[in-house]
Amino acid sequence: MPNDPPAKPSRILVPTDFSEAAEAAKMYALMIAEGFGATLHILHVLPESGDFGEGLDAAQMSELMEHARRGAHQRLDHLLAPHERESVRAQLALEFGRPTAKIVDYARDNAIDLIVIGSHGRNAIDKWWFGSVAQGVLLRAACPVIMVRPRPEVPR
Repeated sequence: MPNDPPAKPSRILVPTDFSEAAEAAKMYALMIAEGFGATLHILHVLPESGDFGEGLDAAQMSELMEHARRGAHQRLDHLLAPHERESVRAQLALEFGRPTAKIVDYARDNAIDLIVIGSHGRNAIDKWWFGSVAQGVLLRAACPVIMVRPRPEVPR
């Protein structure tokens, strides 16, 4: 029914590129997850092998992809502080592919109720890249999406 209140979220997805905007989204999602007792899914998407490493042979490409995978797993493992891990149930995920499609697919495949995503990064390239991902997710996701801006820098 159009006037029914939204169901409380039980699965919240936070895509991350490890930027300030993604950190702000994570903090916002943590607050929501704690309030509703929801599980927090944190997803990082690495580009497919064809998206970088041009000119490398198969062995070099495989080594580069494995190095990228290990580095991303380490960053994901350290993304939640110990006190944050105690306050919510969290699942960490790493995917390869195009960020917008992978985020939307992950949300669908894991019955995500809410996506909390950073609106953009700090510099022009981050704003162009991550902003376009956030906008794509907003347009394509089947569940509600909250876009979170990074905290503005306060002049000292």
